[in-house]
Amino acid sequence: MVTLSAVIIVKNREKTIERCLESITDCDEIVILDTGSTDGTGKICQKYTDKYIANEYTWNDNFAEARNTAATYATGDWIFVIDSDEWLEDGAVEKIKSYLQNIGDKLTAQVVANNFVMEYLTPRLYKNNSAIHYAQQFPVHEMLTFVDPDSVVDIKIFAEPKFLDEDNPDPDRNLRILQRAMELYPDQPRNMYYLGKELASPKRGRYKEAIDILMKYIQKSTFLRELEDAYLILAYCYDQLGDKLRARVFAGHAVASNPNNSQAILFMAAILTTSYVAGTVVDTNGDYNQAVINVAFTIGSLTSAQLKIEFSNDGTNYFQETSGSGSGGTITEVLTEHTWAATGNYRIPVPILDRYMKISVKGTGTVTSSSMAVTVNLGRV
Repeated sequence: MVTLSAVIIVKNREKTIERCLESITDCDEIVILDTGSTDGTGKICQKYTDKYIANEYTWNDNFAEARNTAATYATGDWIFVIDSDEWLEDGAVEKIKSYLQNIGDKLTAQVVANNFVMEYLTPRLYKNNSAIHYAQQFPVHEMLTFVDPDSVVDIKIFAEPKFLDEDNPDPDRNLRILQRAMELYPDQPRNMYYLGKELASPKRGRYKEAIDILMKYIQKSTFLRELEDAYLILAYCYDQLGDKLRARVFAGHAVASNPNNSQAILFMAAILTTSYVAGTVVDTNGDYNQAVINVAFTIGSLTSAQLKIEFSNDGTNYFQETSGSGSGGTITEVLTEHTWAATGNYRIPVPILDRYMKISVKGTGTVTSSSMAVTVNLGRV
């Protein structure tokens, strides 16, 4: 029968560690390496295992090193890595053991992580073999030296959203570690990604620096999950710097990378909700090959009105994709025969949206209000 060792590194986690330990009691062994707790963490840990190791390891700003040290105390056939603020769904350990019993010659396995924002695969299981360990070039946001991409256990590991972690006594720790890692391993894309993410966090607001490092990252990386997040971070940074055009472009890249990324879709909707007056030309940067235009407008007391949305590749020669005209506060859309009331929000399918979009409103009578807000959302039409 395959044996399983759960391995944890911990420091001052008395508020979260018990929930974690309760979820892994069915493991054959629990190994906990304490890197310097001064609260009640140790007392709680010792209720669940006799392999609580304290005062034997000096923290060195290197999570990979600490995890590898903790693993040396494990005696199980397989090692399962879990953090002190994470916990497993009910019955997960039994499923893990059943999977490992029939895993064949594979050396690692991934599980599904859920942080209440997104779900993603993460390698947390590896054979207790010195050939598999955490790579030193990734001292934070660690990576194993080898991962079997098609080896997945169908269980979930849950984690508190990081913004709920308000008790970190060393808030600059990850920034410090990543900056040092970049000095030692300047060409590692993964470190670039996490450094850019750290710099772009609201608590730092170092948006220009984040953009510089993330632009280098997207030229080097092929890891799609991190790439889509990098695009979204770039969009956020440009938005914070007031560059709405580039914010739209990178938000579009994020959605194109993963149409199910709810964060990117919501950001896209927010960043592209802009009020345009008649005659406005919008440069879409050619980023939207499939799109839906949501048009909300008010024509006020115009006695007659005409709405046009035109498109152009060069900003000079426009072709009319859709238009509408009417009178008495009503605009009738000609091509699809929708009736637009004086105020409304309508969906126009657009097969191809070229680089420039021009919005026009013409009317006769007294204009008390004439405006429109246009939102461009990527999606299937």
